[in-house]
Amino acid sequence: MTFTAAEQYCRQHGGGHLIHVENVQENAFIKDQLRERKLTFVPLSNPWWLGITDEETEGIWKWFDDDSVATYTDFQPDDHDTLDQDCLIFTSVYDFRWADVQCSYKFPPICEIRSEHIEPGVVG
Repeated sequence: MTFTAAEQYCRQHGGGHLIHVENVQENAFIKDQLRERKLTFVPLSNPWWLGITDEETEGIWKWFDDDSVATYTDFQPDDHDTLDQDCLIFTSVYDFRWADVQCSYKFPPICEIRSEHIEPGVVG
């Protein structure tokens, strides 16, 4: 699904949003999960959407769920500044570092759902 369709999917299924990666620990956890799934469900080499875009201003990456500027990133070097590529994916090609692509490409989402009953964070 496209970036927009993926975000809508997350909202319709559990009231979540595309994943918003806060820090290096959360990013490492997600990358480990994706690596594990790649090994378990071979050949799972699909990229996965993150909830971040620079559609508004080129080079200013903002999280889609709250419009905040990203303070943590994990870009593949030399793969995040192409003018017509405004959305980010985790991709196994770069060991799940972030790469920019056109938002019209079709990839599965990683949805993040916050619970009112537990502290915000990553649950494995």
